[in-house]
Amino acid sequence: MGPVEVLASGEIDADAVRARIDQRRQELGAEVERAQRKLENEGFLAKAPPDLVEEEREKLDAFRRELEELT
Repeated sequence: MGPVEVLASGEIDADAVRARIDQRRQELGAEVERAQRKLENEGFLAKAPPDLVEEEREKLDAFRRELEELT
């Protein structure tokens, strides 16, 4: 593994980083809501193949974990 370069604090645009994090939190929040609605939909649960339902649950868990890390 090569050397790690540490940027001086003047080279980091904190506002831009914060804006990207805020945008990602909003995106993740929307994805969490979408996945929750889908998994609460009895029609989806009854008709979808079990592997697709499990995939949706895994996505929801991943979205929640990432959102928690950003909060």
